[in-house]
Amino acid sequence: MGLDQVIEKGSLRKLLGLDYRKVYKPKAPKLPRVIKHGIHIFLKSGVIPCHGCILANECEFYNPNAECEVILGFQKEKIKEISELPWVKGEDSSLVEMLARELAIQAIILKYLSRKGIIDESKKGKLDLQPIMTKYWISVQAATRMMSELGLTPKARKELGLDIERKFDIAMELQTIKEEK
Repeated sequence: MGLDQVIEKGSLRKLLGLDYRKVYKPKAPKLPRVIKHGIHIFLKSGVIPCHGCILANECEFYNPNAECEVILGFQKEKIKEISELPWVKGEDSSLVEMLARELAIQAIILKYLSRKGIIDESKKGKLDLQPIMTKYWISVQAATRMMSELGLTPKARKELGLDIERKFDIAMELQTIKEEK
């Protein structure tokens, strides 16, 4: 079988991996996408680009060529806030950073839901929760476990033997009001 016969039968196209039924078009250049809520980008890279943000029109820190300063600042503030607690030690820093990241994820999702609503209407008219709610609840559960590990919940503080004085005790106040009557 000569080359002429191979070309005639379309076998050369098959050998080269080309399908004679497809029309090959050059791919369009990728344009910057509009970001829906930014969680997927944040989970992969740890930052959210300003370009395409749903809050771009109202954010004072908006810069189309930068990352979200609000989220970066939020994480830094949470890390500082938690690290300054007397029972949180230096070796807890990686857990503190992970907790700050989870809290940032929750903040991003809640901001998105405040704009779009918690209910999503499908193309078929069916009402359902926004798909991002799954990631939200996963993040809440992860953050709760981390908070327990760091002694940031009342139960965890009690188990760690931390005596933290409460400034306001509602049971004591109700008892005082009851006695006054």
